[in-house]
Amino acid sequence: MSLPSRLSCGAGLAAAGAALLAAAPAAVATRATVTAKVTPQNAPPGKPLTLAVRATLAPDRPGQSMTLAEADVRFPADVTLNRRLFPVCSAATINAANGSFKRCPAGSRVGSGTFRADVPAADAFNVPGRLTLFNGGEGEVTVHAFAENPVLVSEAFETRLVRTSGRFGYRLIIQVPYRLQEIAEDWFVELRTISFSAGATTTVRGRTRGLIEAGRWSGVVPFAASFSFLRESAPVTVNGLLDWR
Repeated sequence: MSLPSRLSCGAGLAAAGAALLAAAPAAVATRATVTAKVTPQNAPPGKPLTLAVRATLAPDRPGQSMTLAEADVRFPADVTLNRRLFPVCSAATINAANGSFKRCPAGSRVGSGTFRADVPAADAFNVPGRLTLFNGGEGEVTVHAFAENPVLVSEAFETRLVRTSGRFGYRLIIQVPYRLQEIAEDWFVELRTISFSAGATTTVRGRTRGLIEAGRWSGVVPFAASFSFLRESAPVTVNGLLDWR
């Protein structure tokens, strides 16, 4: 007699699960644009480069929640990354100094950027902020985010820069810490624009070396970026071509 009882329970759970799924709202589309450019353009192999990336994110409908949780940016293979030529500054070092960079070794800073974001629950819109990038060592880039409105935000975290294969050569995987998603109780950040540039040089045995150095590019050079969100908004991927010539 126990078997029918289990079947009845299982059927009830299945029905309840189906009802919950039916009631769950569908993810809403998100609009995104991404551009990427290197300078100097038409650089010969081995020439130090600066990479500039700009992205915009926009809701598909008014009031749509779109707090960024993760970004995955794919770059072309034909570049050389010389991370080992530059000193390291970790997120822990910056956070231990309360957001100061004074403990970071000279030469560890490799980029900078800006962003604009909304915090609808705080009635704060188009809030400016800045980014500072450091060499985080093998496989990592340290990012420090700073903003002053509607609350002070000063937080460093690590992102992963990994070698891959196929159409792309590198992936920059940015997992946004939750404390930068919800900056106060029920105050969720919605990123609207972000721009950053990365590139640094150092001298090795009398020769100028770059964090990023040009490879042998020809024709079109692809890149792509994917964005995932905390809730409501569907993931979105943008494919594009690197502006290199």
